[in-house]
Amino acid sequence: MKGLKINYKGKNTIAAVKDGDLLVVDMHDVRGESFFYAGSVDYDEQLGRVWYPIVPIELGDTFEFEVVETDQMTEPVETKKKDVERPISRLEQFYQLESLIKERGVL
Repeated sequence: MKGLKINYKGKNTIAAVKDGDLLVVDMHDVRGESFFYAGSVDYDEQLGRVWYPIVPIELGDTFEFEVVETDQMTEPVETKKKDVERPISRLEQFYQLESLIKERGVL
């Protein structure tokens, strides 16, 4: 698995995903307050995992990120069942469109 090793306030966390799954790391600002989030979606198991729920951050906070290859991840603070579908890749979209065009005799 590929993942991110996140060091924040001296705590190392490894957020990892299997091939084809989604890992999201987000920082956003709402009405002058800033927040950090790190979570993932496992399409096969229909699970959402969260390592950093919406955590308040301040100016001067330091994060270190390292891309790692790992077979283990830090236990998420939250795991939820999700009803998600794996998005169709551009290559899959191309093949579907090609098949449709051939079926209609255009190609």
